[in-house]
Amino acid sequence: MALQLRSGPAIEPLSLVDTKNFLRVDGSDDDILVASLIAAARVYIETTIGKILINENWSYFIDKWPTSGTLYLPLSPVQSIEEIRLHENGEAYEVFDPTNYVVDLISHQPRIKLINLTAPPVTGAGLNQIEVRFAAGFGDLESDVPEDLRQAMLMLCAHWYEQREPVGFGGSFNEIPTTITALMNNYKSYRVQ
Repeated sequence: MALQLRSGPAIEPLSLVDTKNFLRVDGSDDDILVASLIAAARVYIETTIGKILINENWSYFIDKWPTSGTLYLPLSPVQSIEEIRLHENGEAYEVFDPTNYVVDLISHQPRIKLINLTAPPVTGAGLNQIEVRFAAGFGDLESDVPEDLRQAMLMLCAHWYEQREPVGFGGSFNEIPTTITALMNNYKSYRVQ
C-alpha cells in the first residue's frame, strides 16, 4: 500500500497576515520564516490527526482489493472519489466502472464497497496496481477548516517561533504544549480495520 500526494493545497489554512498578528510580528523580515511555520504546522497537524485540512488530490495504491469487499481509505475527510484505476504495465491503465461500487464519505473512515463481491477489480500479479484517486480535505477555503484546528496551528506557529531550537540540552526539551494536543484530540483518526 502506498499513499501519494498528487497536488497540494492551493492555500494554507492560515494567512500570513493573521499569523503575524497572532505572533505580534511587525514588518516583513520574518515573512519567509512565518510562512514556513504555517506550512509545517499544517503538515504536523495533518500527520498527527490523519485528516487533511485544505483540499488536496491523493492517490492510494493497493496490490489487490480486500477480500471483505470493502476498502478503507487512510485519509479523511474525503470530498470525492475521482476514479479507480487498474494498472497493467507501466503507464497503461483501465478505469474500474463506478457502477461496480458504492462510496461512503460520511463515516469517520471513508470507504469503498464493492456491489458484487464476485467481480472485484482484477489486475496482474504486480504491486500497487489498483489506484484510488480521491480529493481529501475539509474544503478549499481557510474558513472550511474547523476553528479549533486553526487555533492549534496558530499556537503551534507561536511555539515554534519562540522555541527555534528543536531540543534543549540538560534534560530540557521543547515538547508540543498540551493545549495544542488537546485541540487536536477530537479529530484524531482511529483505524477501524
